[in-house]
Amino acid sequence: MNYHSYFPKGAAPVECCIVGTGAFGRSFLAQSRRTPLVSTRVAVDLSAKTAVAALRSIGVPADEIALCRTKEEAAAAWAEHRFIATDDLETVLALPFTVVVEATGHPEAGARHARLAIDASKHAALVSKEGDRVVGPGLAARARRNNVLVTPGDGDQPRLLRRVI
Repeated sequence: MNYHSYFPKGAAPVECCIVGTGAFGRSFLAQSRRTPLVSTRVAVDLSAKTAVAALRSIGVPADEIALCRTKEEAAAAWAEHRFIATDDLETVLALPFTVVVEATGHPEAGARHARLAIDASKHAALVSKEGDRVVGPGLAARARRNNVLVTPGDGDQPRLLRRVI
């Protein structure tokens, strides 16, 4: 990938939050650790312990991970430059990351997470195609009103969409 050429020299990394730490979420976490200008220190899953396990599986030391149940715990962990694991996206939305990557694979949850992200002035990247295809236009309109972007994930999603249609 040559996306680095799009960024000015000295650009700060794009800070991301991954929601859903299954196969895609873990691969996104792992890749972001190896990709300059992309940082993903926030992992959200139905179980915060699952998010911790995902971070551990990509080599994050246990003492660098904070399991956060409150907004205050998340803010303190962010200030300490720790990785954050939680079971509720609303716990971390006040943090200064830029993009929520929604990868739960659940259409209803995906739509909710995208709405929460947009309303918190975060960009939303939707990995799960189903929710995007059903409520995508509404999310796009909401995003425009909030001056952020919502976009479907790339990769195999267009091919998979043909199976749904």
